[in-house]
Amino acid sequence: MDELSGLPDIWAAPLSQGWSVFPLQPRGKKPLCEWKKFQVERASLEQVREWAKRECNIGIVTGRISKIVVLDLDSEEAIAEAKRLGLPPTSTVRTGKGLHLYFRHPGSFDVPNATGIFPGADIRGDGGYVVGPGSVHENGKVYTWALPPGLYDFAPLPEWLINRLKPDAARVLAERVRNAPPGTRNNTLNRVAFQTARMAARHEIDGPDARRRLAEAAMDAGLDRHEILPTVRSGWKAGIAAELARGIAARPHPKPPPRFDWVSGSILPVLSGQWIIKGLLPREGIAVAYGRPGCGKSLVVLDVALRIAAGMDWRGLKTKPCPVSYLASEGGGAFANRVVAWCAEYGVACPPGFRFSTVMLDLRSDDADALALIRDVQTHQPGCGLVVIDTLSRNMAGGNENAAEDMGAFVNLCDRISKELGCLVLIVHHTGKDEARGARGHSLLLGAVSTELEITRKQDEPGSIKVTKQRDGADGAEYGFMLKVMTVGVDEDGETVTCAVAIHTDAPRARPRSQGKVQHAIYDAFCQFVLDHGEPNPGGTGFPDAGRVRVVDFEAFVQFAAGRLTAASPSAAKKIVRRTIRALVERRVLALNGGKLWSLS
Repeated sequence: MDELSGLPDIWAAPLSQGWSVFPLQPRGKKPLCEWKKFQVERASLEQVREWAKRECNIGIVTGRISKIVVLDLDSEEAIAEAKRLGLPPTSTVRTGKGLHLYFRHPGSFDVPNATGIFPGADIRGDGGYVVGPGSVHENGKVYTWALPPGLYDFAPLPEWLINRLKPDAARVLAERVRNAPPGTRNNTLNRVAFQTARMAARHEIDGPDARRRLAEAAMDAGLDRHEILPTVRSGWKAGIAAELARGIAARPHPKPPPRFDWVSGSILPVLSGQWIIKGLLPREGIAVAYGRPGCGKSLVVLDVALRIAAGMDWRGLKTKPCPVSYLASEGGGAFANRVVAWCAEYGVACPPGFRFSTVMLDLRSDDADALALIRDVQTHQPGCGLVVIDTLSRNMAGGNENAAEDMGAFVNLCDRISKELGCLVLIVHHTGKDEARGARGHSLLLGAVSTELEITRKQDEPGSIKVTKQRDGADGAEYGFMLKVMTVGVDEDGETVTCAVAIHTDAPRARPRSQGKVQHAIYDAFCQFVLDHGEPNPGGTGFPDAGRVRVVDFEAFVQFAAGRLTAASPSAAKKIVRRTIRALVERRVLALNGGKLWSLS
């Protein structure tokens, strides 16, 4: 550019990019002028020419005015960590101690300055600046372009970095509502909800978190809680619609498909692609697994989800390997321990196609969160075949499960997720007070699901998974499981951290009536011993098919059970245990072969 002729390259190059600049101390970072005004206006060319006559470093204002955000990495360790998290090719400056990576400002929200996003890593966004290339570090090294503009464009911010900035972006938006003058608060809330929804639809902020912050800010501002929800809902719905319209407008409009897809003439059977677990869970639609609190239903469903993601058979049934998104809304931060325990039990790494989130969605009030989930999966996990919602109540936003309107809204949104993603939505749910009446809530849910699994288990006993509804197959199948406690690590106090995992067993049979307190005590001791020491059975004469049940060493169990009979001497206790085991074997409660003991019930 002719107007920049005569300027040293240290000044001319940033100006040619349209960046806002100002002078810094030689070999330093301290501004030599009042620089904050250059966040909203650029210095005149005459000012820059005066600065260029002096011996100084150059400061580049980051943020909206220069349309850049800079990731400052101050050590080799920080550079290695950023690469591990994922760095797209982008214009990069080598500094006195590390790197400055220049990214394109998102434009839709203010990017806050942040220090220590991990050791040695800072962000310079709106309201910040960096030392520009051509400057001299205090150690004598010159800031130089490693990957200059022109060879590399300014890449968008990596997703992991946006995620770390999301809470601050949501806070800034909420503050606009909290600080709105009286008389404008309701309109401000509506406008901010509109803007927030658009950002959530583009995955720039966490939608549920932002909605919660907006509601809190509105209450702090003095708005009545009864007007907050309708105002937020109105703005949010309009924002989602506007963002969808923008995406649709950017694409050529395809010819709409016919409303009815009639099939006639020579109708052929559909013979493949119907199941995600053959004969158990369909490829698409809605399924539900329900049980009382503490029965292990989430552990059973996690086992299902991980086996599908890993392409492992489930109870000898073939699975359709595919990515899985698990909404562990009731699991909290410790849900990761369940995954670790399962991987340790089965000796496998966590399947790369499995991911989970502990966020809670609103799948009742409107379609905003359902659309956000659909877009997230389409963008970040294409081909996802299973979405788990754990639990229904945590993702119903306080709705009434017994009300047709609320349950109908929930079911319709789950159906929409299934249809738009072409996946199965598996819902984890609870029983009501009367367990015999099945899953709690309105019967709309049972009518909508293709498969219903009833999960039952009494404390310290084997559990049952029973197919109580199968729309396109036979119901009534039953499978057994037990909960095994696994060690997953040691906490900050040096104490062991444990977590349960669901392991496969034969379907439990009806337990025979107790033949006395001793038999009952020995059987309970056996159930506990199997949980702690059981191993898959060997094959061969007298055994079930290899790996079908968990067996324990007979003599080891005798020793264990005898220790629980405190009323007898050690030798007498062992005789009692052996006699009781023989009685349980005769009654076909237990089986004994080759020194191995297992349950038949």
